[in-house]
Amino acid sequence: MTIVSELFVYPIKSARGIRIQQATLDRRGFEHDRRWMLVDSQRKFISQRTHPRLALVSTSIGEDLKLSAPRMEDLHLPLRPSAGAAREVQVWDDLGAAGRIMQRIKAQLDPKGILNPGRFVAGI
Repeated sequence: MTIVSELFVYPIKSARGIRIQQATLDRRGFEHDRRWMLVDSQRKFISQRTHPRLALVSTSIGEDLKLSAPRMEDLHLPLRPSAGAAREVQVWDDLGAAGRIMQRIKAQLDPKGILNPGRFVAGI
């Protein structure tokens, strides 16, 4: 018999996960799991392998997606971003379409460079 002792979702690829008590499944897996990621100016996925400080980024889900990190103002993003043109992004060796680029991270939101350079992409 298989026993699940803990469940986690990772709203942003390469950021900290969130422990959950139960999960809602949709056509892509657990709701809110790996639905956002950071990409660089060439639209290549940014991970902890190249940007280890992403491990400092915490996420929480309520009315929106909240990002928190030491010495960084909280950043709030919509859980259901407005529609926009799909963009091609690269994750490792794969190319694929992602939803609209939602928000460029501004230097004033991230004075210690935890997230820069990066842009959020939704709908991956």
